Order: sequence, then structure tokens, then C-alpha cells
Amino acid sequence: MSVILPYSYVNGVPLKPDEHNRNVYTDTPHEGVMSTANGKLHSTNFGSGFEVQSEHIHPEEVIRGRQGAGLETLDYFSDGIGEVGEAAFVNVAGCGVKVYIPYDVTLALWQWTFFFSDFRTLTVEDATDDSPDFASADIIVRASLNGSPLLHTMRSLPQTSTTGLDPDIVGTGGTAEKRSSMSWDMCHMQEGLSAGWHDLNLTLYMEQFLHQISGSLGDAFEVSGSQKRGGFSSRTASYYLFNRASFGVRSARVLTIL
Repeated sequence: MSVILPYSYVNGVPLKPDEHNRNVYTDTPHEGVMSTANGKLHSTNFGSGFEVQSEHIHPEEVIRGRQGAGLETLDYFSDGIGEVGEAAFVNVAGCGVKVYIPYDVTLALWQWTFFFSDFRTLTVEDATDDSPDFASADIIVRASLNGSPLLHTMRSLPQTSTTGLDPDIVGTGGTAEKRSSMSWDMCHMQEGLSAGWHDLNLTLYMEQFLHQISGSLGDAFEVSGSQKRGGFSSRTASYYLFNRASFGVRSARVLTIL
């Protein structure tokens, strides 16, 4: 397809702005170098020796990258998530990325990294027989893409403590949190991503405690324990245990390829 320039430039002749503007853009078919994208350039009107150079390609026209990160320590507690099921998954702030893609791409590679430390307890409710009753609550992380869960990214954070409801239960107490803290790096590749806005987020779900004896659900455990104050005799007190998930340095990034 040829491009017609209706106005000719002659040395020594004053420039006619209106006619020059028609050479740049006009509604008349086939006129004006900017009337259509790329100045109506097409493989059919290239010279035989034409080669695409870097200056012909707009930045991020072939490969586009975006990233986001968070540095502040975040603490999520089990009593802060009040719902059950899909609605209870919340975004982990700072571990997500949003990108606008102006055209369909062949593939997109999403990657996210996060450091975590958690207090997740397994509570012994009754250890009077050979089959003790336990109560536990899971802490789950999972990525979502455009609001839809990526099921292959679902992971459970490790159990770091065992606690007895009765202070006389032997072998409970303490935490292994400092030995269970880890940094996880995960990724997801999607083919055929359409033009538009897309976002990936790391999400968190903190399950409610299920008490096997009573069959009830709760956000925390009420636990009895012995406290010793100074040189005085110890006394038994009740306190509550909440599961906690803490996140340190975290980031997310995406790379799209045309």
C-alpha cells in the first residue's frame, strides 16, 4: 500500500502549513504518513534490503516487565480473619504486581518471593488415653491471578508449637519458630494472555481452630499454664493462643513476551 503526499516541498517557496499538515495526517484514504499506525508501512511496501532496527521498536513492545515489593514486617493473626472458605483469603500487602498489557501476548511469567515466620500451634486437648485428642488450625498461602486462585501454588506453613490445654500434660510448650522461618520463591507461567489489566497477589488464609472434643470452631485457644513470679510460689493462669503469620521482605514481578 503506497502513501500519497499531496504537497511537494520546493526550495525557496514559503511553506504552506495547511498543505504540510495534510502530508502528516488527513482523513483522505492513503494520504498522510501518520494517518494510520506505523505510517502505513507494511511488508509489501518495504524495500528489498530493509531490516528492522532497534530504533523502529518502541520500548517494551516485545518484552514488558513490572515488579512490586514490600519491606515492612507484617503480622497477621488468626482472630483477624473472621470468615471461612474462599472469602477468607486476604492479600498479603507488598507481595503483588499489577500490569497493563496493550496487546495480546504469547506468554507471561509471574514470579513472587517472600520471607515468612509463623506461630502455628497443635494443641493437645486430652492426653488421658492412648489416642489423644488434638486441635489444630492450618495457615495457608496461595497466589491468585486476576482474582482466580492458582491451586498449584497452595502451601501450608509449618507447625511450630505444641501446647497442652492442661498444664500437667507433659511434652508440650515451647516453639520451633526460629528454626522454621523460610524464604519461598514461586512462579506461574500463563500462555495467551489477552490485552488489558492483569494482577497477581499472594493471599493468606488462617483457618479457625476445630476443637475435637466439643466440635466447635474458634479463633483462639484458652490455655491454662503455671506462672512463677519472683521468689513466690507459682500460680495457674489462663491465657489465649492465636496463630500468627509474619512476612518480611517480599516481592512480585511479571515478564510478558509478545
